[in-house]
Amino acid sequence: IKDPKITRAIRYGFLTGFIMISILILLGYRETFRAICCRYCASSVLQQIINGIFNPIELIYWHSGAIIVLIFWLIIGGIFTVGGRGWCLFFCPLGALAGIFHKIGAKLGFYRTIRIENKCNNCGKCISVCPMQAIDSNYSIERTLCINCKECVSRCPNKLYKMIWGKKNIE
Repeated sequence: IKDPKITRAIRYGFLTGFIMISILILLGYRETFRAICCRYCASSVLQQIINGIFNPIELIYWHSGAIIVLIFWLIIGGIFTVGGRGWCLFFCPLGALAGIFHKIGAKLGFYRTIRIENKCNNCGKCISVCPMQAIDSNYSIERTLCINCKECVSRCPNKLYKMIWGKKNIE
């Protein structure tokens, strides 16, 4: 998924979900979520598969819900392997928070990654090394996706990108 609007919607939707579930668990709905999570968790399905290999009678437990969950987790696993960092890009609450902090830090002038336009030879190295797909085909940085890993800074052969803290370089 290359469209930043879709990526943002997925990642901040999951961040909102993580926050809401955390609040509900803190408010005492722990048992409700335990039943849901244990039934549909990927590790629970994996445990059922392993039990079925060694004890075929365990496969009787499998029902349509478990099969649907297995298919869902296979699709999610496919997203992780195709994009390279599917968990970080779409689902990780820390990645979403890092993007928010980078956006705020850049707006307030605390820290940011900047691009020096006149040095670019359009080699595309920065686009290919960015683990969060935060650099688009115009070589601009989508701040809500950037987690300040500095891959673009260290790997650009022309030193096109720089980390700036206030008015000062951090290199």
